[in-house]
Amino acid sequence: MFRFEKPTPEDQWRYYFNRAERILKESEARKGQKPLNKPSRLQYIWLYNLQNKEMPELEERKDRFGTNIVYNEHPPCIVPLTTLEKKVLDDLRLEIAHRGSYIILRAVVGPKRYVSVTTIAEDENGEVELVQIYNQDSRRSLANVMPEGQVFIVKEPYFKTTSEGGTSIRVDHVSDIIFLDGEDERIPEKWRPRIRLLARRSLDWKDDGNRFYKGKRYFEAAQW
Repeated sequence: MFRFEKPTPEDQWRYYFNRAERILKESEARKGQKPLNKPSRLQYIWLYNLQNKEMPELEERKDRFGTNIVYNEHPPCIVPLTTLEKKVLDDLRLEIAHRGSYIILRAVVGPKRYVSVTTIAEDENGEVELVQIYNQDSRRSLANVMPEGQVFIVKEPYFKTTSEGGTSIRVDHVSDIIFLDGEDERIPEKWRPRIRLLARRSLDWKDDGNRFYKGKRYFEAAQW
């Protein structure tokens, strides 16, 4: 009689590792191409939320996944942002760090932390893409690194195939991402808040800063 044996954690990791290795090798053949059959915006967000529900244990172990020092296939951008040309998601090609370019995006979902801080972001045309941000300080809360609605710039974005066979913009270098606040003139007008932050009273800023400090959320406290 056939007896089914549940695979061990080692067997599962070996399967996923071998699968990821095969997918990444195959991705080299697609270098310079546009991705085919990308999910729609709604499908992207649905799949993202589904994966998060299936893998909650990784979020609980986030202290183990703060940095990634092995994968640095491309060097960081070393030229001023003012010398870069603006692009949108449809301009990106697979397995390329887009030298001489930048892209401005806005997070449309709450972030998750696995090996990277991960979110889905949109460009000004409403197109969406997975964004994986590595080497962020693991002491920072996810809401501080990439809250939903956060607008940010990625310099010379690296567009790649993920180990699951999808696509993403991967940010390995902390200097390649610029987070924009509500008053930054580089934020597209359509994304700017209707109520300006300057309307807040100085005491409101002080109270928020004190609240974060008492909660030992020092990164947030410093911003207020």
